[in-house]
Amino acid sequence: MMRFNTLFVLILIAIGLRWLILDKFELEQLLTAFLLPVGTVVLYLIVRRQVKKEMNYVPKNELQSWSSYLGQWSVLTPKKIYNGSTYTGEFKRYYEKRWHRIIAELVEEKELWYLSLDFTFAENTYKMHWMRNSVKKMHESWKIEKNGQMIGNVKTNVNAKNMMTLKESMTATIGDEKFDWQSYTVGGKVEILHNGQKIGSSGRGEFFKADVTVDIQHTYANWEEFLVAMTLLYRSYYQK
Repeated sequence: MMRFNTLFVLILIAIGLRWLILDKFELEQLLTAFLLPVGTVVLYLIVRRQVKKEMNYVPKNELQSWSSYLGQWSVLTPKKIYNGSTYTGEFKRYYEKRWHRIIAELVEEKELWYLSLDFTFAENTYKMHWMRNSVKKMHESWKIEKNGQMIGNVKTNVNAKNMMTLKESMTATIGDEKFDWQSYTVGGKVEILHNGQKIGSSGRGEFFKADVTVDIQHTYANWEEFLVAMTLLYRSYYQK
């Protein structure tokens, strides 16, 4: 929405300068420019509908997985997290600095820059702090905070092999423990691995649905909240 509004203002300035300097004015240009505010209103209504869906999200009764609803990122409202039919927490996007949001909303290619997430469960909180990378580096990275203490880091894995096979991958390191998330651009099924062994997966609802499910092996019950949070970070970054 900010892109449309900014572009509209710039076009009005350009039309005004053209009229003042060149003494030329075309009504068609002005009328065309006013299509941008109309687009902003339409986009606002779509985002508002998605926000309402996020706020009212309740999983189906038969669902046994962890789940959430990722409808949009324009409005920084909390998104609910369920374990089966039990409401267990929520998470939301935040920006470390105010100008981060301006850049992310103005430049479409940078929409997922500064993607920091804040998770709140009954007893634990997690934060994924987006870390600045040099322009030469293609991957993204985050520091992981649990209950106010830094416990590890996570980064996306971008290399020639993954790009050739349309594979998306992310690795989290917590002490001596290593967890991986991987999927392919086509399909969207996510595998969760611990030291190379599959321990869980994540799926989505029907076509064009924004609901996300996460299943973790029972032997990793102590890691469940962390793995769910990391999976939602993965989903938010790769499959928004």
